[in-house]
Amino acid sequence: MEISRAQRIREAMRQAEASSAIEGLEISERGNELIYRFWNGEMDHSEFLRLSLELARGGRLG
Repeated sequence: MEISRAQRIREAMRQAEASSAIEGLEISERGNELIYRFWNGEMDHSEFLRLSLELARGGRLG
């Protein structure tokens, strides 16, 4: 049975989150959502960076 694109993305995200945790970093649920949307092709790189920066600065995304 072939693994879907969504499953591959989720597995890559799980591994990245585990790697970040080893380094003492935590990825928020909203951060994970942005990463998933970017990897799934729902936004381009510049939009991902803009929203990520906004999130990091504690702003409301929109």
